[in-house]
Amino acid sequence: MTVKVGLAVATGDGRLFYELVEELKRRGVRFLVKLPGEPLPLTVKAVLTSEAELSKVEEAAKSGIKVVACRHGEAGRAVSKALLAVYGLENKVFTVGIDPGKTLGFAVVAGGTVVHEGSYGSLKRLFEAFEKVLAEWKPKRVVVKVGGSPKTWPPSLSLLKLKAFLEEASRRLKVEVSLKLVDEAGTTVKAKRRGAKHRGADEASAVEIALRES
Repeated sequence: MTVKVGLAVATGDGRLFYELVEELKRRGVRFLVKLPGEPLPLTVKAVLTSEAELSKVEEAAKSGIKVVACRHGEAGRAVSKALLAVYGLENKVFTVGIDPGKTLGFAVVAGGTVVHEGSYGSLKRLFEAFEKVLAEWKPKRVVVKVGGSPKTWPPSLSLLKLKAFLEEASRRLKVEVSLKLVDEAGTTVKAKRRGAKHRGADEASAVEIALRES
């Protein structure tokens, strides 16, 4: 049986090629290797390349193929953007998970793909990251899930400030936004089981919150 592969890597930059391949292997994603400018199969929906080779790859790419330029050190973000195109998830529903606490965990998930995660020491820093995600990805709808315990609602986070930020962003960026509180019980345990430590645990917990059914 022939396996259809929807993603290709086309770059002559050895260092970037290594970074992209390592990221794709880590995620268990199948991919094709092509030379910049080489014709792409009809099954390919997205191709990863370098900024220097972008125009050459775009010229060879057929209509409908997403060409994603990547810089050194940013393979994770580039792969996420390419996968959204492969799975037809661009500009659709994004789910945001926020893990309240001394350090705020923040994660953005689309179709099971984590497109952004981070941890921040203040709401201001988190809002800056949130706005950058909205501006970059331009989703049509965003569901924001804030973790906490039903016994101690509201969570240790200023919901009024979060609501004000979401309302303003919704008006300015033309995105539909909804806010939900979800039980975060067990999210930290799951994060630790995956080996997350310190701030990494906050980010991993935020991913679990985003994926949790409300």
